Formats: sequence, structure tokens, C-alpha cells
Amino acid sequence: MDLGVLADAVLALLLIVTIAYAVILNRKLAALRDTKDQMAGLLAEFARTTAQAEAGVKELRDRAAASGDGLSAIVAEAGAKLEKAGGLKEDLAFLIEKGEALADRLERGLEGGRGGQARPRAGGAGKAAAKAEPAEDEALKRSLAGVR
Repeated sequence: MDLGVLADAVLALLLIVTIAYAVILNRKLAALRDTKDQMAGLLAEFARTTAQAEAGVKELRDRAAASGDGLSAIVAEAGAKLEKAGGLKEDLAFLIEKGEALADRLERGLEGGRGGQARPRAGGAGKAAAKAEPAEDEALKRSLAGVR
């Protein structure tokens, strides 16, 4: 055989191998392009989801801040009511004390009346007691006016 025909056969064989390799490479590049498009779609979806998550976190922070402000207002209002209740407690304790003293005086007066003892008239010790009572009544009126 001629050397030229042999060289042509080797060259043809190499050309066939190259074409086959080019076809395989083309298929792999096509698959890579498809994967690239899928990756771009995934990245776009990831960016959209990330934006939604950031918006959700921002909304959650805003709502938490609003709830915190509302809770602070409620706590402040409760503190003010508690202080007012403390003042009312003191006033009620004062009124109870005065009421008990008045009840004791009335009870002593009733016991004295039942025991046959004469009630004090408008003179003497009765006048001193009558003068003490209006002073206590005035103190009671002032404390009640302070509550209102």
C-alpha cells in the first residue's frame, strides 16, 4: 500500500474520533447550559424569597415594637392606678379608723343611756365633746375632698 493512502486512512480515523468527541462535548455543553438556566432560575427564586423574608422580619420587628409600646403604656397606666389605689387604701384606713372611733363613742353613749346614766346636756363636758367632733368631721371632710 501506498504511504499516502495509509496517511489518509489514519487522518480519516482521527477525524472520525474528533467528530465523535465534538458531538459528546456538544451534548455536555448543552446540559451545562440547561443547568446554568436552572441555576439562574434558582438564584432568582432565592433572591425573591430572601426579599420576602426580609420584609417579614421588618414587619415582625415593627409589630413587636408596636406591641412593646402598647405594653409599656399599659404598665405605666397600671403603675399610676396602683399609686392611686395606695392613696385610696390610706384614705380608707383613715375612714375606717374614724368610723370605728365614732362607733365606739356611739356604743358608749348607748350603753350609758341604757344603764340609767344621764346623757350629757348642752353644757359642760358635752360641749367639749361636741367641739371635738366638728374638728374630726372637718378633718374627715378634707380627706374625702382630697380623694375626689
